[in-house]
Amino acid sequence: MRILQVSGEFYDSCSGGVGSYIYYLTKELAKNNEVHILTSKRGDWKFNINNENFKIHIIDISEIPLYRMEIWGRRANFYLKNLNIKFDVILNHVPCSWSFGYYYTFNSPLINIIHSFGYVDSKIIQQYNKRNIKNSLKISSGNILISNKLLIQLVSIIKNKNYVVIPNGVEIKRYSFKSNYFPFPIEAKGKLIYTYVGRLSKTKGTDLLIEVINELNNERNDLYFALLGGGVKYKSYKNKVNNINNIFLPGYIQKNLEDYYVNSDIFILPSFYEGLPTVILEAMASGLPIITTDVSDMKNIIKKNGLVIPINDKNSMKDAILKLANMDKNKLKIMGDYSKEIIMKYDWGNIGLEINKYINNILKNVCVEKK
Repeated sequence: MRILQVSGEFYDSCSGGVGSYIYYLTKELAKNNEVHILTSKRGDWKFNINNENFKIHIIDISEIPLYRMEIWGRRANFYLKNLNIKFDVILNHVPCSWSFGYYYTFNSPLINIIHSFGYVDSKIIQQYNKRNIKNSLKISSGNILISNKLLIQLVSIIKNKNYVVIPNGVEIKRYSFKSNYFPFPIEAKGKLIYTYVGRLSKTKGTDLLIEVINELNNERNDLYFALLGGGVKYKSYKNKVNNINNIFLPGYIQKNLEDYYVNSDIFILPSFYEGLPTVILEAMASGLPIITTDVSDMKNIIKKNGLVIPINDKNSMKDAILKLANMDKNKLKIMGDYSKEIIMKYDWGNIGLEINKYINNILKNVCVEKK
């Protein structure tokens, strides 16, 4: 089977959860299929992919957000038309490629893999997304959603569509090891290390977390916070925490991220909105207790292995950090062991098989309909 995956984001030096998802899904699908990826490259971003058994097609696009989303859909369709390769199925990863579905005119069955419906403050972009979402869903042969909360949103937009919920995955073996390398600054030694991984932004809860850390520093000196990530406001955040000795802000971690996880004590994700965050799964595979906001399906995943707190609630975040800080080390280890136990069903080997089975079922249905 020849498969094309389409997304404005892929597994590069500045990639987020969607880009990581596509990379690991591609590795699974490429075991028995010919897989191509159509993606974008912005500025000096570099793809850190070598000697893989799939083909990457790259389109340069603008950095201006709204224009970038619109031009991506048009250029991706134009590129595909001139590629002259017949694909058995096209996987459209959204929200990175809603506009691709809007301009879609090909005969190959289209399956949307929905990571989120997008979280934006701009009303213009919200209306733009709404237009593209409806058309992508309307023309699709199938839809894969990575969380049950997304299913509720999908049904509110369009009913009677073929859909299935298959969660995000994680390469468990990558995070199941003992590290001999301590990647944090020497100041972190002997302290309880809370780690966050992701883009630094208000909607990811970064501002709120820094506020909480400042308050906690008036009460105790045994806590350390690693905020691993970048973004357009990275320099602003770097200046903001420059004089706070227990905050580590190294930017995007391109290599050995697993060493940061396994040397941490607790993982924290204060985000306002998520699909099904890859970083949570990675932290669980690393055996960490979790503090997360009530996003996606977190209440179904985080039970004995951590705490789920309300979104954008400073007091709840502070209380959760302190609760785990005051907990016996053995209890924290038990919580981490629960994380490792729960994560087993999210291994990419299992998730890849589920997705491959769904794709084959869709193609069978399409063949029956054509007859």
